[in-house]
Amino acid sequence: MIEAQLSALPGLREAVVVPDTAHRALTAFFLAPSGPAPTPESLRAQLLNRLPAVMVPARFVRLDAFPRTVNGKADRLALQTRADERQPLSRAAQAAAQTQAAP
Repeated sequence: MIEAQLSALPGLREAVVVPDTAHRALTAFFLAPSGPAPTPESLRAQLLNRLPAVMVPARFVRLDAFPRTVNGKADRLALQTRADERQPLSRAAQAAAQTQAAP
């Protein structure tokens, strides 16, 4: 559902959303046509209008291409490994991650 909503946004071709291995934050990987891509802040704002806040990814990463499995599908395991690479979060993403982790 998250991927479908993200892929439906203008300026995106395809999206894959994976959790980090600790299952504390979601990372959205997306493909965009050449040229300027939407900013993570604009993607987050648009998704907040479509999804509950807990379903909005903490990170957004633009890729030129997804790693693929032998069957041609997006390699979610490879993307999950990339999600574990610690990238700085924006303040909004930090707040969202803390809210999601709160009991």
